[in-house]
Amino acid sequence: MKKFASIFILMLSIVSCSSDNADSRSSFTYYGKWKLTRSTGSFVEAIYIIGKPQYLEYYDLKKDNTFIKTRTKDGVTTTASGTFSITEIQNQ
Repeated sequence: MKKFASIFILMLSIVSCSSDNADSRSSFTYYGKWKLTRSTGSFVEAIYIIGKPQYLEYYDLKKDNTFIKTRTKDGVTTTASGTFSITEIQNQ
């Protein structure tokens, strides 16, 4: 039984450590619904209250490279839509 357990653990570790030589960044998917949690910089002066979000904003990135942006502020929801592209920068 100990021999079986040792072989099983060895096989499990070999399988779990194998690599398909794929770059992990390229397998990351950008598609789906993203919630804006922080924004820095602004062209418009605004007063921000710490701990209270000024608005709730989502970006829904579709696989056909279109997006829908939804913002809710003071109970009013606005949407915008458009297209996007993903560009990989070498050596980054």
